[in-house]
Amino acid sequence: MASKNKVTYLPPIYSSKKIREGVIAIINLVQAQESNQKAAN
Repeated sequence: MASKNKVTYLPPIYSSKKIREGVIAIINLVQAQESNQKAAN
């Protein structure tokens, strides 16, 4: 349980970095899908 709590309470810098990475990944996915749709059309 102790190790699980450590994962839940992440340092703000680490969590914000992970959130930023997730947002960038989502943006890249959306851009890739849009370019694929243009290529299909």
